[in-house]
Amino acid sequence: MQVLWSLYGPGELLPIFLVRYKIVAARYRTLRDLAEKAGHSPASLADALGVDETTIYRHWVADDWLDRMQSHAIRKLMAVVPGIDQEYSRSVVQERVDQLIKEGAAAGFEISGAAFSQAIEQAAIVPQFLCSATEAGLSILKGDTDRSVRKLRSCWGRPQTWALHAIYGSAGTPPVFPDHQALIGASREMFEKLSSTRITYQRSIALGHLAHHLAAQIEMDIKSPARRRAGLRDEMAGFFVRGAFMGSLRRSDDLDLAGRYNELVATEGAARLVELWTFPSWTGDLSPSADNFTLPHNLVLRNSAREVIHEIKSYNEVYAWYLVTTYVPLTLEQADATFGGMIDELIAALRYRAERAELTELRTACLDLAGVVASKQGE
Repeated sequence: MQVLWSLYGPGELLPIFLVRYKIVAARYRTLRDLAEKAGHSPASLADALGVDETTIYRHWVADDWLDRMQSHAIRKLMAVVPGIDQEYSRSVVQERVDQLIKEGAAAGFEISGAAFSQAIEQAAIVPQFLCSATEAGLSILKGDTDRSVRKLRSCWGRPQTWALHAIYGSAGTPPVFPDHQALIGASREMFEKLSSTRITYQRSIALGHLAHHLAAQIEMDIKSPARRRAGLRDEMAGFFVRGAFMGSLRRSDDLDLAGRYNELVATEGAARLVELWTFPSWTGDLSPSADNFTLPHNLVLRNSAREVIHEIKSYNEVYAWYLVTTYVPLTLEQADATFGGMIDELIAALRYRAERAELTELRTACLDLAGVVASKQGE
């Protein structure tokens, strides 16, 4: 599924998920619904599967046929009746949703099934990733440090991050946890708890998520050079410092803050390494199994280039200025001079944004970079 997301922009998989997943609200299709659509009667389906006709009749119109039927029989059905695999996958996801809702209720935290469905249908959030993000949120609310770290680590990636946006209420749909402020408060507490202990790679990813989503909604103290540099003892600390900057830049058009981050990347080797590593790891150009912030040589950043071009054209102005002045020049110089083989598309995106920019600094930065890149291409 992550491969599909790397090939399409936000929302472009929505028709697929509307067909495959109607979580919470819709009833399951019966075996008869699917079999008759495929042209089967109970008798012909029994013949195709090599089972007794009474076996088919027992499950023909039962609402819980997926729970009652044995796994080997379901596997046979998948090979004969279209849609069985989708219905079975939906039932497994629904089972996980039900378990999360029960776990939340037992701990005193409401999880909205309606908001869960809206996130899938309106924001095209991948259901499995939304389950993982919800589990991460529940772990944070319960104050379970180890589980929070594990679950947040599993949410690293482009479509997984969109799922986290849904639980924090920043995906354009109602938050999955209706008590939004409780999640924000618990996230702040979790951030303080994790940042006061020894930082491992896994914890740095969790801290990066927390910093990003908190800074996207509340003011965080990341402007002080002394505190910023104190937090950059190594790449792991630098990663969550970056998360706080990015969340803040997406929340407000603070050009001074973007300039401070640009200075940080220019002067701090750890910040520079993290900046080069983050997009490739997030978009799938790097293997998710890596447990450090190293960047291989000769890496072609196809997914990263596609994502950054999309963001230059569509994200808020100061964040786009950060991309144009910080990430793209650094990547062209130190990671992938071909920009994923999309240099022409990059130049077009820069000129497109320059024509529409209201911020003079963004317009100038786009035109300057487009000129530099075009001249190098012509050499």
